[in-house]
Amino acid sequence: INFSLPKNSTSLVNLDKNNLKSINIYAFGNSLSITRISFDSNLIQSIELRALQGLKNTQTLILSRNQINSLEKEVFCDTVNLINLYLDWNQLKVLRNGTFSCLTQLSTLKLNGNKLIEIEQSAFRSLYSLVYLYLDNNQLISLGTGLFSDLVSLNLLSVSVNRIKELQNNTFVGLAAVDQISFRFNQIEDIEPLAFRDLPK
Repeated sequence: INFSLPKNSTSLVNLDKNNLKSINIYAFGNSLSITRISFDSNLIQSIELRALQGLKNTQTLILSRNQINSLEKEVFCDTVNLINLYLDWNQLKVLRNGTFSCLTQLSTLKLNGNKLIEIEQSAFRSLYSLVYLYLDNNQLISLGTGLFSDLVSLNLLSVSVNRIKELQNNTFVGLAAVDQISFRFNQIEDIEPLAFRDLPK
């Protein structure tokens, strides 16, 4: 896909259920007026770095039900005002450090329904405003110590339907505002003594 919209022309763009396979560099030109854009149910496998340039004012980006198997580091740095990012039901296997580092205003991040086996230690770095994080229906075996340490506003953490066998010490460090944590339908056999340290009393 590669197109440009006049400034102040539209706020909503719906490209659901097409046959898009990629989002190319500078695809949106300088389309600063788009606040919500959806690519739900396409065939997208990759998003090039700078592909989202021009979407500075976009608040909701929906990439659900595609075939995205990897994300470039800082690929979302042209969408710094995102509040909602939906990446659910793709083919992601690994989340790299710095993937979301520019999204300091993000409130909702949906990563459920992927094939995640690894989340690197700083993958969620700088997500200070995140309230809802969905990691359900993946293939995670463990969660690194301090993985959520920057998620100081998080209210809901859902990691159900994975393969997690152990909750390590300091798993939930930083989650000072969390209200709901779900680990249903995992394979948990052991919970270390300090696993829940720093959770609200």
